[in-house]
Amino acid sequence: MDAQQKKDWLVINCIMNRQNRDLIILRKDALPNQQTIDQEVASLNLLLQEVESSSHFCDSFELIDLNKFKVIKKTHILSMAVKSNKKKPFEFLINCN
Repeated sequence: MDAQQKKDWLVINCIMNRQNRDLIILRKDALPNQQTIDQEVASLNLLLQEVESSSHFCDSFELIDLNKFKVIKKTHILSMAVKSNKKKPFEFLINCN
C-alpha cells in the first residue's frame, strides 16, 4: 500500500487481492490509521463484487442484433454472448442507463 499527500487529500493506492485490481482512494483525513484503510478497502471490495455480478450486468445491458433486427434482454442469451469467444458482426451491447 502506497500513500502520498497531495494538498489536503490523502491518496491511497491499494491493490485488491481477490479481483487483482488497482484501486485509488481519495480521503480528506490527513493521517488515517491502517485499520481504517483496510476496512474501507474491504467494504469497497464487497460493493464492487456485488455490482459486477453477471445478473446485475445483464439487468443493465441489452443486446442489439442488427442481423435479425432484435433487441435481446434475456439473461442467459446475454451471458452467452458476452462469454462467447466468437463474436458475431453487427451485434452490440448497449447500456440501458
